[in-house]
Amino acid sequence: MKALFGAVVLALAALVSAAPASASVYVVNGDTADGDLYNRTISGTPPNALSMIGTSVHYKVHRFTVSLTGAYDFLVTAIAPVNWDTFLSLYRDEFDPTLPLSLVVAANDDLSSVSESGFTGINLTAGTSYYAVVSGYDGISAGTYGLRISGPGNIIPAVTPSVPEPAAWVMLILGVGLMGGLMRARQRGHGIALAAA
Repeated sequence: MKALFGAVVLALAALVSAAPASASVYVVNGDTADGDLYNRTISGTPPNALSMIGTSVHYKVHRFTVSLTGAYDFLVTAIAPVNWDTFLSLYRDEFDPTLPLSLVVAANDDLSSVSESGFTGINLTAGTSYYAVVSGYDGISAGTYGLRISGPGNIIPAVTPSVPEPAAWVMLILGVGLMGGLMRARQRGHGIALAAA
């Protein structure tokens, strides 16, 4: 009887102390209307041919990695216009719009309606670069959308380095030139004093 009581106490302690399962969700909005054009693939996991309908569709790319290997879910939902026909593709390692069948993992047109595309249970590897490519079903399907990625690990979007404005470059060059001129004048013995007015 004591052994049964001890086993029950241990089982309850293990149940109470178990860490709750948690999932990460990443959501980003975008707009394909001003995106570049490419010939998308057909649907499939992975797709095996190029689309004969989506030969010139606008697209946007979202590069990311995950912190934990596991199964992830993807959903694209049209925002405006409300029912524009979305299409979602997932690429591993790199995305080259001139080679849309290269390194493609999955592609989907209508998940539950024409305005939703996605897939569930796609196995991703931690630290690998992935590219979610949102486009339209055909050349006239474009608009704003929401992309939702969820899974067991953190979804880490790639950070695009900022490029300085041309005015910042001009100021940098002028500043370096001024400092160089002052140093040269000082070496020649023409002590130039800068005074604050």
